[in-house]
Amino acid sequence: MSVRALASIVAVGARTPLGLDARQTGFLLRAGFAAIGEAPLGEGGAPIAFCRQTALDASLMGFERVIALAEPALRELLRDLRATTVVRVKLLLCVDPPDPSQPHASEPVAHDLLAIARREYPNATLEIAARGEASACFALPRALAALDSRQLDCVILGGVHSAYDALAIARLAEGDRLYGNDHLDAILPGESAAFVALVAPSLAARRNTALAHVAGMGSAIDEARFSNDVPAALARGATAALRAATQPLLDGALRAGWVLSDIAFEVWRQREWQSLIVRAADVLGPPYQLDCPAQRIGSLGAAALPLSLALACEAYRAGYAPSPFALALAGSEAGERGAIVVAGPAPSSRGGG
Repeated sequence: MSVRALASIVAVGARTPLGLDARQTGFLLRAGFAAIGEAPLGEGGAPIAFCRQTALDASLMGFERVIALAEPALRELLRDLRATTVVRVKLLLCVDPPDPSQPHASEPVAHDLLAIARREYPNATLEIAARGEASACFALPRALAALDSRQLDCVILGGVHSAYDALAIARLAEGDRLYGNDHLDAILPGESAAFVALVAPSLAARRNTALAHVAGMGSAIDEARFSNDVPAALARGATAALRAATQPLLDGALRAGWVLSDIAFEVWRQREWQSLIVRAADVLGPPYQLDCPAQRIGSLGAAALPLSLALACEAYRAGYAPSPFALALAGSEAGERGAIVVAGPAPSSRGGG
């Protein structure tokens, strides 16, 4: 049996604390490597646990660091995208919610990346989605509709995140949320950038360039926050997002044997997952494999879903994906929850459009 593809992924790019590109990141995560090191971002320059991209200068911070992290990942994608003929391109960039003291901090990053995209596609346009980890699921439906109606040939979905910032680390410490050897129920800070190129399935089929397909997507708002008393175990928003995304699997009596989640070490998010796994019993495995990259490469922020898609594509390309269908899950600090079903390129899915 098969599912209808909403879009096909034809190129990917990533740079993470573990890898200089998407393929290296995927293989090293599969092999069990971790990138937990230190960074001099604690009080008075004291070292803290941090997953950083060591190819970047330790003194580089702010938007300049995010640009240096993201540029190679975008160039990696653009190199491979040449195999699929596209003209009308949109860069849909997912970023973390802005700090009130720096409401426009993401704009230099976005416009730098747009300039790089325009070297290949002069008429490329830009949209910024600033809803953190689950940004992609709130911004993609409109972009996919533009692909389906032929208003666009390609959507480059990207996500960038870097916690390599002394003020951001200070806020985590003040909130008692900074990971350490004596404090594991916390956030392990990290930095990553990832990009995936989405096209209409019919175009990918003509060019035979599909790495994987987006087969389902859902989004919702959860009432539970770290900052309130709503039990995370209720998982109402996460459940609604999961149900919407996996309906095509349920309709086809299919199951996903692989989950890529952004959860790390904070107990409140793990309680959400414990409830979700019970409610997802009709669409997962058995057996199924759960991968949580944030536990080994640090916080993913707005790069969470683009990176999960890129990792799935690399697994399908190299032949080590544990299942024909994967489920990518992410949750943002403000309650946004997102889920995406990824289908391998063949033979378990077919393109629509």
